[in-house]
Amino acid sequence: RSRSASLSTLYEQLNLPHIKRVIRVLELASNRHESEAFHDFDAQLKELSKLHIEAKDNVKFLSTLERHFKSISQGTLAEIADTIPPMMGAIRMVWVISRHYNTDERMVPLMERIAFELAERVAAELDVKHVFRMEPQDAKR
Repeated sequence: RSRSASLSTLYEQLNLPHIKRVIRVLELASNRHESEAFHDFDAQLKELSKLHIEAKDNVKFLSTLERHFKSISQGTLAEIADTIPPMMGAIRMVWVISRHYNTDERMVPLMERIAFELAERVAAELDVKHVFRMEPQDAKR
């Protein structure tokens, strides 16, 4: 969210009418003098626009997972167990629908963070040494 907010602020500032006029003047001057400086600036502006759209899209899709993340970080083990199936369904929907969160490079770190949080919560709630001393049927409860 903070990345999206930062990019949105910068993007909105660059799209203010008086800034657009300045950019247009620079573009016209650049065309007359065949300057590479404006072309570099324009490339950066296009990259900013692309990143801005991507960040907004990511916030939109990841916010649908937020309640699941809160359940994992704050819920009991029973609540966490109930959260996992719908969360996995929601993650699958993000994978299918999102234009930017549908790659391994994006999804694997997300899944790793979820797995780490699950492991931390289980470690905080269970005494593993005690569980391993129990009979398997008793440990499942």
